[in-house]
Amino acid sequence: MNIGENSTCSRMAQKIWDVYRTSHLQQLAYHSIITELLKGELEWVHCVDKKTTVVTEWEGRPLPIKALWAQFIQEFILHLHLFGYVAYRLQRKGKTVWYEIADPTMYEIRREPTTSLWSIHVTTTFLENPLKGTKQWHLAMFSMPLYSHDRLQIHYTSCGYQAMEFALELQRIREETQQRDKYNAMPTVFTQVSRQIVSSTEGKRPWFRTAALPMYENAMAPDVPQDFNTMVEERAETIQRLDELSEQARQRTQQIYDPDTEPYAVGMGSRPKRKRQLRELMISDGREGSTAPFLRSPEGLDKIIQKHEQHILFAWGVPPQVLGQNINTERTAASNRLSDIAISGFEANIKIIRQHLQEALCTLTTQISRDPTVYLRLASCMSTYNLSQLEGILTPEACLATYSCVYQVPVEHLSLDAIKARQATLNNTAASKERLEQKATTAMGETGASAQGTSKNRPTMTEQQKDQRAIAKSKQPSA
Repeated sequence: MNIGENSTCSRMAQKIWDVYRTSHLQQLAYHSIITELLKGELEWVHCVDKKTTVVTEWEGRPLPIKALWAQFIQEFILHLHLFGYVAYRLQRKGKTVWYEIADPTMYEIRREPTTSLWSIHVTTTFLENPLKGTKQWHLAMFSMPLYSHDRLQIHYTSCGYQAMEFALELQRIREETQQRDKYNAMPTVFTQVSRQIVSSTEGKRPWFRTAALPMYENAMAPDVPQDFNTMVEERAETIQRLDELSEQARQRTQQIYDPDTEPYAVGMGSRPKRKRQLRELMISDGREGSTAPFLRSPEGLDKIIQKHEQHILFAWGVPPQVLGQNINTERTAASNRLSDIAISGFEANIKIIRQHLQEALCTLTTQISRDPTVYLRLASCMSTYNLSQLEGILTPEACLATYSCVYQVPVEHLSLDAIKARQATLNNTAASKERLEQKATTAMGETGASAQGTSKNRPTMTEQQKDQRAIAKSKQPSA
């Protein structure tokens, strides 16, 4: 990628970042993802043969959980969604250890045509680039960009890029709404020259007259304008003079209401000056004014805004149902099921994000423990609803740990015997309940035995009905 193309890519990355900083909806989606991820606890684990054990020290050295790892998770997830990939590494100086996430405007990624692997390449537009001359950087890919080997161009497919267009449109709608409110709050009128300014009596200059009076009462007056151009010029001079007088009246009125100027003497006397409460308009003499109508919002603006907000949330993989919004307006019995499908998709997306995050944590923290089997893990934590559905089939130990994670209660505060008793109660109650198919057959007049085919679907006969049936059978001729 040459310098010109790289600068274009850098400008796009900067634009994605700038739009995110001004988009509260993208920030809401990001915080929803972070909240879901950080429900679990960070813990050091030792994993051998798929058996994981929580440890607090290793080889005589303590393994503390510092606050910087929570910051790493937040910054890692943000870059992963805004740009689709993250370049990160671990820095060490003596006993001080910290992480570093590269600025996406300082490097480019390329895809090798033979191996289909992505690699980091430092740009040449930055003289002091921390990525230059080192091979300690690691790359995590979440939304693979479209890459052209011939033109060496990258087209983003990340969450931040997909939501950028809708975020800019919402920002434009908000700015225009503020401008419309500002315009509607200002008293505004449209003016035109009064229609009553016409030639007056005795051939004088054009002045106000009533419609009942004739154009000229004395047509033989010596100063009656007989030329059309002369009439137009005199009318324009009259309007100009009226405007000048109106401007002088405005200045005098402003002096009356201005507390910083001397009181206007004529007509006021020693009365105190009044404080101006609102803005007044003075229409120039010789003009007619009509109120300008207030600007209305476009039809269906609320629905347009709602659709844009939904597009942004879906671009981030956070459906509105996760935030408690129901976008389905149909009153059907499947409405609850539709919300369950959306939330299940969100949980699947969180699982993919957790895999990328766990790989990054394992890559960095194994350098601290100096053992590939000891690393920092972000424990997963199920929701309260999932716990209620799976509580009866979990092992008592797993149920104990899940209760501690879901309700943020220490494990030592929970009783394993009480959990076993609760699971036994739940399982016994569920087993004693009548099955759905048994309820259906009972409603049709069948018993439990008839559901298995041992009796017919008919009402119970009385003794008299049985006797009459026996007599009728005895009267039938024998074969």
